[in-house]
Parts: sequence; C-alpha cells; structure tokens
Amino acid sequence: MKNVTSLDHQIYTCIFNIFPSGPFEKEINLNVYVPPVVSVFPDVTPVVGDSEVILVSCIARSRPASEVTWNLGDLNSPVRIKTDVSAGPNDYYTVSSRLIGVPSKELNEQNVQCLVNHTSLKKEIVLNYALVIHYPPQIVYITSVNPPTTHQEFLCIAVANPKPTLYIWSRENKALTGRVDFDRLEIQLNSDSNGLYKCNASNQYGNGVGTLQMQFSTDISPDCTTCWILFTTLIVLNVAAFFVWRFNLCSKQIFDLREGSWPAVRVRVSTNSPTHNREPNSTDSS
Repeated sequence: MKNVTSLDHQIYTCIFNIFPSGPFEKEINLNVYVPPVVSVFPDVTPVVGDSEVILVSCIARSRPASEVTWNLGDLNSPVRIKTDVSAGPNDYYTVSSRLIGVPSKELNEQNVQCLVNHTSLKKEIVLNYALVIHYPPQIVYITSVNPPTTHQEFLCIAVANPKPTLYIWSRENKALTGRVDFDRLEIQLNSDSNGLYKCNASNQYGNGVGTLQMQFSTDISPDCTTCWILFTTLIVLNVAAFFVWRFNLCSKQIFDLREGSWPAVRVRVSTNSPTHNREPNSTDSS
C-alpha cells in the first residue's frame, strides 16, 4: 500500500482459491501509527491558600498510546504526578499526566518539562512550561524615584501576581497633599510634608500596605546642589595642590641626589707654585 493514512488503520481479509481445495482466508491487521499531539496547560489558575490542586496538565493523543513523563528540574516543593490513559475510537489513546501540589509563591515561574515518547518518533518531544501561581500582594514598600530637590517622587512597589490593579495613597492623621498618579506620589519637600505615608496595593486576591516615614528639617534647604558643587570644587583644588607640592618636593630631592653623586674636583698645583712640595735646601759650599 502506498500513501497510507490514519484511515487505513483496519483489518484486511485476504481471500485466495486453491483448486481443488477451495478458497482460503487470512486476516491482516494494518497498524498505522499516528504521532502524538501534545498540549500543556493549567486546568485552573492555582492560587496561594488553596489546598492541593492540579498545577499543570500534559496531554498526548496518539495511536498507539504515548509515554508521558516529567522533568521537574530545580523544583524543590513537594509535588506528585498522576497519569491516566483513556481509549477512544479508531484505537486512539489519550494520555493525561498532571502535576499536583499545594500552590505557593515559591512555585511561581518555576520551570518544568513534559517529556513525550512514541513509537513513531525518532526524538523525544520536550515541552517547557513555567508554573503560574496567583497570590495577593505580600510585600509592599515605597521607594524614591528621583534625587530630592524641591519635590520628591515616590513609587509604590508590590510583590504580587497578577500585578496590583489599584493603589490607594494616604497620610496618617493628615490630609494627603501632592499629586497621585496610580502607583506614584509626588510631594513638595517642606515641614508640612512631614508624616507617615501609606500605600495600599490590591489585586483580585487581596491587598498589602507599605509605609514611609518622612521627616524634613526647616533649617536646611532641600536644594543643596550649590553646596555640593562648592564642596567638590574644594576637594579638587586640594588634590591638585597636593600633587603640585609632591612634584616640587620630588624634583628637589632628585636635584640634591645628583649634586651629591658627582666626583670631587681636584686641582693640580703647578710645580712652580710656592706651595708645591720641594726638597730641603742644601748647604751652599763655600
């Protein structure tokens, strides 16, 4: 048979006649392998706080049945694997393998692999999947965005999945002043800005609150740009003066060393000089 398709997966009967015995029949099973169609997906989105649930499912449909296993990689949290096989029409089989565990924040974005092997395949099918776990804001904090000048901008950061959809800014015991833009707050830096600021971040699963205590002094201007420029200039001038002094000192030391290492100058005295050594005068003969 040529150009075999999955529809050719049948039982065929071969009939032939032998004289004088008569006809003979032989049944032939033609098995047509169908490579697996594989999908990986969560049945429902796991949420922190739930009891044991299906974290992810890997399903392979093929003929004959596929072998489905898991590579858990660096997954440290305890999970268990449950695999079921169901038969369908035309000898198709569906293999469903599921990872089951208790949802936690640590499981979120952990990578696992579904591995599928089948008679028709020369190479194993590997499907990567990053676990998705939802949880309410668990860590909320407020941080500054820009260096302080006359105004200061703050950002509310929340560790949550999915990201918060609502941010509510407030100020303890005082009315909130400044400009609010979703997860950002801009305030003017003066004594009236002192106090405890709060950011309440929430998604569909819950909320979390971050705080920031602000304290400004009225004696010091918040804009110290000029002060920093003068301070930096003084440092640069002092460093430059130090290097000039060291250079002059080293130059003098080198000059003194060279002067001390030259050989002494010797002056040759002429023999006609009165100071030249001479033999004692001999007695004149009379």
